[in-house]
Amino acid sequence: MHVVTLHAGNPGPMTGSGNWTYLVPGTAPVLIDAGVGEASHLEAVFRQAPEGPSSVVVTHAHADHIAGVPALAARAPCARFFKHPWPDRDGRDGVTWHALADGDQVQTPEGPLRVVHTPGHAPDHVALWDSGSRTVFTGDLLVQGSTVVIPASAGGSLADYLRSLARIAELRPARALPAHGPPIDDPLALI
Repeated sequence: MHVVTLHAGNPGPMTGSGNWTYLVPGTAPVLIDAGVGEASHLEAVFRQAPEGPSSVVVTHAHADHIAGVPALAARAPCARFFKHPWPDRDGRDGVTWHALADGDQVQTPEGPLRVVHTPGHAPDHVALWDSGSRTVFTGDLLVQGSTVVIPASAGGSLADYLRSLARIAELRPARALPAHGPPIDDPLALI
């Protein structure tokens, strides 16, 4: 699967060197995660997709993944926005959300991505699976060289997180593209 890796321009104490977002280019580009609305990220998105993404899929509703939605919607008013529901967090961004459920497919110019509900880090967390390349877009499920924070006070659950890791391991991914850190070329070893 051909993807363009775009840095969200948001380094900080909670994000490390910052977030990565992924654009599947083509006639109906799909952006995975929205970043925070940083100008450099927006310019990179629209340089790769001059009309903007046709769809934006948010892996979960933490600010570093979703705060860029209003800025993207302002520049790409025809874009559709997708995420798994999290009632306590939905409806704050001024866009209409299309609900994702486990097993749904997100259509991209490179073929479908299957939605895998992977709660633990957040109740609404999803990963996106490309079976053809055996690549998984993991959001905050995996990070190379460290561990993922499980914020219990914000709906996190270690038991759910461990079940989510097991679900991803069952897919036998060859590559993982996380929201933080470099690509993971041996996701099973990390899991």
